[in-house]
Amino acid sequence: MIRSVEIPEYRSGRRRRFSKSEKLAILGEAAVRGESISALARRSGLGVSLLFRWRKEFATQLPALTLADPKTAQIDAAEMASRMQSLEADLRWLVNENRRLWERLDRFERMAHAELEVGGSSVLSSARL
Repeated sequence: MIRSVEIPEYRSGRRRRFSKSEKLAILGEAAVRGESISALARRSGLGVSLLFRWRKEFATQLPALTLADPKTAQIDAAEMASRMQSLEADLRWLVNENRRLWERLDRFERMAHAELEVGGSSVLSSARL
């Protein structure tokens, strides 16, 4: 069961202060839910940059929080493996497409140079018009 962390209400002109344990609890809740920092910021009313700063500040303590629920970790690992396979397939397609486009560009440049050599300066002068 995911325990929700209560975040003090925002009041204009007042600065909220969070203890180290509150910061870790807020970040940990997002990690367990698999929530992005941006989604956490929108939901909690906290600034995105503040949450990123907290995450950086507590980077050594966060890995333990993200693996606190083994069931979630297993699901995340399976999802990540599936996503990795999909990304690898996309990468293979992009590499092939990139190679194919470079070959077409090379052929086009060779044809353009051949046309310029055949026509001589008359092709260049007519191209300027």
